[in-house]
Amino acid sequence: MRGTLRGTAVCFLAVMIGLASGCGGGGNSSEGGGRQTPIAPTVTVSPAASTITTAQSLKVTVTVSGKSGIATGSVTLTAGSYSSSTTALSGGVASITIAPGSLAAGSMTLKASYTPDSASSSAYNSASGTAPLTVSLATPTVSVTPASQSLVVGQVLAVVVNVSGGAGAPPATGTVVLSGGSYNSGSTALSGGSASVTIPPNTFAAGSVMLTGAYTPDISAVTLYKRASGQSAAITVFQANTVMVDQSGTGIHVTDQLLGMNLPSWYDVFS
Repeated sequence: MRGTLRGTAVCFLAVMIGLASGCGGGGNSSEGGGRQTPIAPTVTVSPAASTITTAQSLKVTVTVSGKSGIATGSVTLTAGSYSSSTTALSGGVASITIAPGSLAAGSMTLKASYTPDSASSSAYNSASGTAPLTVSLATPTVSVTPASQSLVVGQVLAVVVNVSGGAGAPPATGTVVLSGGSYNSGSTALSGGSASVTIPPNTFAAGSVMLTGAYTPDISAVTLYKRASGQSAAITVFQANTVMVDQSGTGIHVTDQLLGMNLPSWYDVFS
């Protein structure tokens, strides 16, 4: 009886300090007398595209899976200097959208880091997964819009130049130069991706001319956009005609009805 008690006491102490998993022939492979050992889950990173431009958004799906049931917790996505906010898993899956302009041009690695919550910490350890991504500089669209598609040689012409990276893209900053024929406007700064240029009268000879807007990004946009250019539709330039009217004498007098013009009333008054 005394030997049995002594053996029981020794066995009890061994279990308490982790030297034995059980006594009396009752073994258990789990540590701590039945506690589950957390395992590393598989973290899969699935971007919607493997190649994008700096002006595009990117949806990334992160899936966390393992043999111990559906993972709960959160993930964070990083790439270069970009880092997403913490996103909670739902059914073991999280979706993160990277906004346009968030990633620099170049080859990089998308990394998703998983952190289990209290419900999954006994089943899963923290883990991460990666996927490759290539980002290229965006070529913006340059549109040149004159106020009119026709004018007389002596008229001014207002022109608006827009530079856009697309829906949701950061506004283009920098300068544009407008040219056509022998005309060159010089640099005009963009404001909100747009610039207005006024072409003075007598700039173009009679005929047809197309205007070209050339965009150059500034230091803040050079990491987003390439240089780019765009053209207007053809603009027709007419030569102005001069009509000399002599209302003196006794011959036939010219009225606005004869000219087909709405002239001041004094044209119809003669002595």
